[in-house]
Order: sequence, then C-alpha cells, then structure tokens
Amino acid sequence: MLEDKGGLDRLVGLLSAGRMDGIIAAAAEEDLWIEALDLLAHLSPAHRRRIVKSATSLEATVLDRIVVTVVEHELWEEAELIAAVDPELEARLGVART
Repeated sequence: MLEDKGGLDRLVGLLSAGRMDGIIAAAAEEDLWIEALDLLAHLSPAHRRRIVKSATSLEATVLDRIVVTVVEHELWEEAELIAAVDPELEARLGVART
C-alpha cells in the first residue's frame, strides 16, 4: 500500500529483472492482482510492458487469474493498460468482456 504513488515509476526503474520477477511471482502466489493492476496505472508504458512481460512468463494459470480478477472486480480501465502490452492477454480479456 502506498499513500503517494508519484515516485513509483522511478522506483520500478531501479529494480533488477530478477527482483521484478520475484515481486510478480509473489503477487501471483498471494493473488494480489487488484493491487498490481492499480499500480500499473502509475507507471510509464515501458515499465508496464516490463511487468506484464514478467507476469505472462509465469504459468498459464496466472493469466487465467488476472482475467478472473478483471471480470470479478470490473477493472476494465486497468485491463486496457495490460491488454495493450500482450496480444494473448488482450484476446483473453476481449473474450471475457463479452
């Protein structure tokens, strides 16, 4: 939880690829997709791509859980941020929306 998300993009830029992968794996393990999707709105497109790439490199069930979270909580604005980065996720979210 962050009160001020203004410096988040700079902070994410300081993380190594291994550290980022670990954070995304922890989010998947703890099912923290609502929180993760909220944070994406405060990142630059380059950092969003980096995080989405890390998430989509995990098991296919991770994508399923992201889609379920978007649908259950109607997080369509947040979903658009990640759908633009990954064609497979974009297709899955498009199907889930209809």
